[in-house]
Amino acid sequence: GLADMALWSGDWAQPEAILKDGIDIDQDIGNVRAVATKKMMLAYAAWIGGRPASEVVPRIDEALAASSRMTHEVQAAMLFVEIGEYERARGIANQLSGELDSLRRAYGALIEGMLLGAEGGEHIPAIDRLHEALELADTWLIRYHLGQQYLAIERYTEAMSEFTACRDRLGEAYSLFLDDVPTFRYTADLGRLSRQAEYAMSASLVSGGPALRGRLEYEDDDIE
Repeated sequence: GLADMALWSGDWAQPEAILKDGIDIDQDIGNVRAVATKKMMLAYAAWIGGRPASEVVPRIDEALAASSRMTHEVQAAMLFVEIGEYERARGIANQLSGELDSLRRAYGALIEGMLLGAEGGEHIPAIDRLHEALELADTWLIRYHLGQQYLAIERYTEAMSEFTACRDRLGEAYSLFLDDVPTFRYTADLGRLSRQAEYAMSASLVSGGPALRGRLEYEDDDIE
């Protein structure tokens, strides 16, 4: 928990020491899941610390070698998208999307949506895929990334709606995968993104005048 909260605050140096000590203890007692969790957090720390992909990828691989649980697969895939390792992310997405369990398929669709937005800037197809993911399982992570895709195409009303939902459901973010693994670090940018969408929406209303306000109100009604 301490390392997770430190990562949430943007500190990547302190968590490395905490996590490495924890890994040694977990390895001594044979707690494989905890080892994988901490190694994945080390990979995340390396990424937010500005380390190159060549340093992040081996850490991800070490975590996946320790555990192939969905928790670790999804976190690995999201990191692969962030650092541009798209084929690695696609491999995990394909595996998850081909399974029977609806939650695993939802996370597969999440990763596919992230890939559409990140790899080719195809934000509208990404939004479509994320809505399909929501139909399978309405999770915090899916709504968070849906908000980012709306923000990318300047659909500020829709983006705010998703970010507001994320704020209202913030408790879920303490353990996104419902397995007592701390994941609050994934909320670190929520406040900034919400303010960005809110400011842009307000600026659009001011500059656009009544005509734009009417269009946004119409679009809101249409979405509902």
